[in-house]
Formats: sequence, C-alpha cells, structure tokens
Amino acid sequence: GSTALQGQQAPRMSDYGFDAEVVEPILKQALDEVLKQESYADARVPAFVDEICAKAMEGLADLGLPIKFVVSCTVMQSNGSGLNSHANMHSDARSDGCVMVKWPEKRNREAAASHMCCIVTAAGFAV
Repeated sequence: GSTALQGQQAPRMSDYGFDAEVVEPILKQALDEVLKQESYADARVPAFVDEICAKAMEGLADLGLPIKFVVSCTVMQSNGSGLNSHANMHSDARSDGCVMVKWPEKRNREAAASHMCCIVTAAGFAV
C-alpha cells in the first residue's frame, strides 16, 4: 500500500521543486506507521530503519515528481543521552531541498514511552 497521505489527492511540489511542507507529512506518517506501537529493542532496530526508509521512499515516489530523493534514518535508545543531527547539502535552492523530522514529537507522551527516538531525513534533487 501507498504511504502517501491516504484518502487525499497526492500533493504537488511547488513550481520550484522540493517542498518541505509536502515531504514532512510523508516522513511523519512513515515514522508513525512503523514506530507507534513499538518499544526499543536492539535486535529490531535494523528492521525499523529499513521499514521507515522504505515507507518514506514509497510515499515520496508516489508523488510522481521529477525529483530524486535520498532518505536516511537514525534510531536510538532514549536513555537520557543527547542526540544531535544536522544535514547540509550544496544544491540549487530553487529546486532542491532537505527536511528532517524527529520522532516522537515532544507533545506525544504515548510515543515517548517507547524509549527510543528517531530522526529521518529526506533530501530531494530536481532532475
């Protein structure tokens, strides 16, 4: 099944290409679908990462746009230590872009009980 926003017509990117407002909900949906009912387990982390990246890429590909996407994902046990992440790229700011989503969101206490945090990043490059 598609991970594009279900029940809605696929959004279109802006005239300039990459649109973070379109990409971000797809990443959030992939994170929720994979992690919402899960708790941290070392043995499951590789499967979480694979599934999150696959669902995000599927949702982005479903947009049917002339953009090449790169998706990365980090899953970490939430034990009080910090996690900082940054993505930077040299690209055409008019057509390319990058968005990073952290899970769980601070206001989601139920997901915070999973004892893990995740950062997924998607970069898009117009072709």
